[in-house]
Amino acid sequence: MLTAAIALLSFQTVNAADFSLTDEQMSQLKTTKQSLYLPTYIPRDFKTAVGVDTHTDPHQVSYHVDYVLGPKEFWVQSASDGIGDIFLQDEDGKDIEGTKFVVVHKQLGKIEVMIGPKSFRRWAVNWIEVSKSGFPKYISLGGNGLEPATIKRILLSLQRIP
Repeated sequence: MLTAAIALLSFQTVNAADFSLTDEQMSQLKTTKQSLYLPTYIPRDFKTAVGVDTHTDPHQVSYHVDYVLGPKEFWVQSASDGIGDIFLQDEDGKDIEGTKFVVVHKQLGKIEVMIGPKSFRRWAVNWIEVSKSGFPKYISLGGNGLEPATIKRILLSLQRIP
């Protein structure tokens, strides 16, 4: 009973600004009626955009949050059904080989990051299973123009918002 009360209290005290969101953007994300996974570390001056795809079938409800500063960007997206692998691609849509590094997150475990060559600093995280029975089932992240240390900091700051 106490645990449920604490969980409810922590949900009520979520501050949209902690995730570089406006109250309106947080309200839009909450329409998905899903747990949200968002970073608390956002590099300075990045602007945020939110997208929500709602359907009557909860398997099809998804969200994405984009963070942009000029040519630098990254995003978080969710999905629960009909997903395929994410590949690292160049500007022409061709698959490219990159290097990989692993970040160990305290709740999500090992997160494998694929990153392109330094001349083309694109990166992606394939789908991470975040729930066996709830929604969303998976999240992914990716972006352009960020250094590995910044990517790691973003990934380590991911928080679940019930």
